[in-house]
Amino acid sequence: MVGGYGYFSSGSDEAPLPAASDLQRMHPADRASLAGQAGLSPELVDALAHCDDELVATSLAMNHETPSAVLQTLAQRHPALAGWVARNPNAPALLKDSVPLRDHTAYSLQIYLDERGASDQERAVMYAEHARLPPPGGPSLGDVWGRVRGGWRG
Repeated sequence: MVGGYGYFSSGSDEAPLPAASDLQRMHPADRASLAGQAGLSPELVDALAHCDDELVATSLAMNHETPSAVLQTLAQRHPALAGWVARNPNAPALLKDSVPLRDHTAYSLQIYLDERGASDQERAVMYAEHARLPPPGGPSLGDVWGRVRGGWRG
């Protein structure tokens, strides 16, 4: 809270988001809550990504609006969060490779396949494998992609 008002109330009287320069004055729990919110400015996301607080980094890693470049920064600055970062749909393909295929959402898989330049046939095989495998676990996305790209068809 800053000035006695929380940033994350709902309704028409919602308080405005803070400026990046206000972050240091915020309580750590409020910074972490803020990092999980939708509609953050690029400046605010960047400032949050450079906080040393792992709880803030975790919230950003799980926020599906966090851009790919920021997720890459989080993975480098907080290696313990690599699994959370890699499960974000916006994570770079290289980070997603190590996570089991079935731990990704269909949307995350779609973005991955776009980034990899998958053909329609490769997409069909990847989606079929995604649907076939029981969650959680199983082979990594990168391993399945490697087999599909290399000519494996199940």
